[in-house]
This record gives sequence, C-alpha cells and structure tokens, in this order.
Amino acid sequence: MKRLLQYIPGFRSGMVWKKIVAIFYFGFSLLMLAVGFGAFLFFLSVPFLVFSFLELILRNKKGFFVKRASIMFVLSLALAITGLSIPLAIQEPQEPEQPAITEAEKPEPEDPAPAVVQPTPAQQVVKDPPKAVVEAVESLIKVEKATVARVIDGDTIEVRLYDGTEERVRMIGVDTPESTREVEPFGKESAAFTQEKLDGKIVYLEIDTTERDRFGRLLAYIWLFQPANDKESEVRAKMFNAQLLLSGHAQIMTIPPNIKYVDYFTKFQTEAREGSKGLWAITAYAPVRVNINTASLEELIKIIHIEEERAKEIIELRPFASLDDLDKVSGIGPARLRDIKAEGIAYVQ
Repeated sequence: MKRLLQYIPGFRSGMVWKKIVAIFYFGFSLLMLAVGFGAFLFFLSVPFLVFSFLELILRNKKGFFVKRASIMFVLSLALAITGLSIPLAIQEPQEPEQPAITEAEKPEPEDPAPAVVQPTPAQQVVKDPPKAVVEAVESLIKVEKATVARVIDGDTIEVRLYDGTEERVRMIGVDTPESTREVEPFGKESAAFTQEKLDGKIVYLEIDTTERDRFGRLLAYIWLFQPANDKESEVRAKMFNAQLLLSGHAQIMTIPPNIKYVDYFTKFQTEAREGSKGLWAITAYAPVRVNINTASLEELIKIIHIEEERAKEIIELRPFASLDDLDKVSGIGPARLRDIKAEGIAYVQ
C-alpha cells in the first residue's frame, strides 16, 4: 500500500497537510461523476500530469525516476485527453432517411392553398373569455354582500354582513317621506315598497367617498344584483336607490362628497316627476313654481336645501339672473344646486 501511495500526488511526501489537500481534491474529482465520466477522468488526471511534468523538468533526475515520471506523464496526458473528448463523442441524433419516391408514386399537384394572414393581437377576438377575465370585469365595482335583516323606513335598512356583524344602512342620494316618528304624505307607501323589495333579500353594498354619516349609519348604494359596471343601464336595472327614484317613492337628496351617481339620479327623478309616478301624483308633492326673485320667505323654504337662514340670504342677494347664481348663497354648492334644478320648483323671472 505504501508503495502504491508513492505514485499518488499528495501522498508521496508523507506530510499531513498535503494528504488532506489530496483527499479533498480526489473527493471533488469523484463528485464530477455527477457531471459526466469525462469530467471525472480529466480532474483525476490533472495532478498526475502536473507533478510528473515538474519531476521531469525541475528535478532532472535520471534512470528509474526519469522513466517513471515519463510513463506517468504520458498516461495522465492520455487520460486528460480522453476525459475532454468524451462529451464531444456524443453525437446529435440524425433524422431517419426518407425512402425515395418514384415518379409513379408522386401525388398529383394540388392548387396552392390561399395564404393565411395571422391577425395582429389588436385584431384577435376572444369568443369565450376565460373565467378570470369575467370575474375581473364583475369586480370593477367594489361591493360587499349582505342580507337585509330589517327595513326601518323607505331609505334606511339594517343588514347582516357575511362576517356576522350588523349595520344600519342609510341609502345614498335619495330621501323618502317620513313614516316613523312622523308620517308624511306617501311615507307609508315608500316604506312598504322598500319592505316588499328588500326584506330578507341578499343585496350588495357599494360605498362612496364618505362611509358613515354623523349618526354612525353606513352610507351605501344598494344593488339588488352584483353589478358588472357603473353605466346608466346597469344602475337603472339593478340598483334599488335608482328604483326608488324611478318609481316615484323618493326624491333626490345629494350630500357631497357622495355624488357618484347624481347625474343618473337627477335624470331618474325627472322621468318620475314628468310621468306623475308615486309621490309626484299627489298634490303635496306636485311642483309649485317659486320665483326666487319675488317669493316670500315661506315660499322659498319649500325649495329643497333652502331652510330659513338660506331663504333670508336669498332675499338679501336678489335679484338673480339665473338659478346658477344661487351658488352665491352659503352652503349651496354644485351638488345642491343640481338638486334644486332637478326638483323643478325654483325658477327665475
């Protein structure tokens, strides 16, 4: 065994540190088997090649030692070349030769097929969009699913969210006649309409800019079905706030900054009023025209958003050239001015 170790680099001198280095190196060479047998042979031959070359050149020994070093050098060089050549010996698979086709076996030539023009990405049409795409479209409007637990009046309900919590919800943008502490004309009818449409039903709540009012109630648009978008047709068909206005069971009440659908709501109320639907069919809500340039304090108070203090300010500021000039009155901004116009009572002459 000792005689064999005399031929292995790292073990010939008997020094411990050289033996440790040699063990690590040859262990690394064995790991090269995972890469390939050729890599293993190359790394195994390198120390023999280097040390035999140094023994021939630097030591310049004669006789047996020169002969041993020469044989070691040649063998290790051959081993290194063999290791390098093994990966190159792997040839790429060749395609099988096709049998020759005789003249008699050749098929008849066909008319050339028309060139197919591939559509660009912008021209491609997806007939059946993936489910993920459909869900993404449906989720453009953020809503929360809930069950209506109780109807308070025409525009206020209590719901149970799917985490178990209960919330009192005030509908955004609409105001129904009172039917609880005091009963206003058409109040009972509006409350009954909401009771019929919502009690015990699953609804979808959409929040606008402000989430709660000063009483802590949740402010929301009530969707009867999950909305796909916020277009007028979708609002008209699926939102209960809109149905209150379209059926004449409520009037517009705009409180900024929750004004996302105010333009639609204005249009819906105009349709109901012109069609004398619901509360617009009774005398109490029939539009009584009020000329803001000549009306008394009591007449001005009949206009939506005009309470006593604002009515006094209007009297001080008039004459007005148009209804748009009402934005000079304290507390009347674009949203409330829009409500005043939609109500159809105030005018300028």
